[in-house]
This record gives sequence, structure tokens and C-alpha cells, in this order.
Amino acid sequence: SNLLPPDEKYDGVVVKYDLCKSLLLSDNLLTASSCSTLAACANFLAKNGLSGFEGLSGIPGSIGGALIGNAGAFGREISDTLLDVRVFDPNSESVIILTKTDCNFAYRRSELGRGGMIILSARFLLERSTVTSISDEMDRCKAIRLKTQPTEPSLGSTFKRPGKDIFASRLIDECGLKGCRVGGAEISKKHAGFIVNSFGATAKDYIDLSEYVKSRVYEKYKSSLEREIEIMR
Repeated sequence: SNLLPPDEKYDGVVVKYDLCKSLLLSDNLLTASSCSTLAACANFLAKNGLSGFEGLSGIPGSIGGALIGNAGAFGREISDTLLDVRVFDPNSESVIILTKTDCNFAYRRSELGRGGMIILSARFLLERSTVTSISDEMDRCKAIRLKTQPTEPSLGSTFKRPGKDIFASRLIDECGLKGCRVGGAEISKKHAGFIVNSFGATAKDYIDLSEYVKSRVYEKYKSSLEREIEIMR
């Protein structure tokens, strides 16, 4: 959901294995296939009174993608509850288990996905809570998202935070770039951290607009923005 495919034909292979979705629970331990969605995991855990995925429930991505980018929201990251990850290593042609430490998680990044590794599944250790409190927290997070984030098609947050307490959206907003447009791609008028597809945007539109934003922010603040979204090359 944060992957930008090229406008031209892609000279490569894309594998979609949604039929492998599975969620297994053993006491407080969740085993989730990499193609399972964050929303499905959050709802499954909520029904079973397990806390840890509430803030991730509104992120429209998969477990595998979220682990590669160490996705997070509302002060939590997917790596917070992670125990280990099962991957296929093409170099050794074998399935191996990586611990949380092996993955080297940092803000919106990890070692997962590098070297051609394919994430198969992951295990998470959750905390017991009440169904009501978990559902209430998920509703609270959903309400905040609806109030503050755009509903138009997007790839989610465009840029990473350039500093611990510095938000890219604030810098972009202070540069007066809300509503700025290149082709069909536009800086959201609701939240400057999002580039939305206002009408028929191309990958080139998106990239050109993001590069323009980066140059304007650097010109004003000498702060280099790094894209959070992934671009297929």
C-alpha cells in the first residue's frame, strides 16, 4: 500500500500470494502470515481480548510490508510486539527464523527484505485486555485518522520524520505547499504529509511533486526529507 509502481512496463516478476493468509493463536502468541492485513490482525486480536495492534488497525497494509518498513502509528510500531520472523533466504535456498534483534529495527526501516529475503510469517507476543477497551482504542484511533488524514487515494505518509520531534508535514505546511500540484498529484489540503491522487496521477507526477517538496523544504530549513514510500525501479 506504500509501493509506487512505474508508469512503464515493469521488467520483473510480481508475486501475489493472498491465498496464503492465516492467523493462528496460542495463548498470547499470534502467528500471522505475511500477506495478512494489519486490519484483519487487529480485529482478530480484539475479538480474543489481546492488545498491541490497536494503533496499527487503520494502516492499509500487510504484515510483511509493515515489518519491512517497521510501520507505526500513535506511538507504537509493529516491532514492539514482535517475537520473530520466518523468511525464505534465496541465498541458502532455505527457510530461516530471524529474531527481533536480527531484524535491526529502526524508525521506519529494518534489515528485512534486503538480499532478496521473502517474509513468510511472523510471531507476536500480545498482552491480555478486555474486548471493550481494545475496541474503544481502535475506534479512537479511527476517529483521529478520519479527522486529520485525507480520504483520497494515496500511498500513505510520503516522507519520514527528519528528526525525533520534527514532522515532515509541518515543514511542508510552513513552506505553503498544501494544495500544490503536479499533474494529477497534489499535496493534501487536509494533511501536508500526504500526496493524493486528485485526478489520474502518474508515477512521474508523484515523484516530480515529491522532489519539488524536498527541494523547497531543504531551501527553507536545510532539512533533507527522505521518502517513506517505496518506488519500484
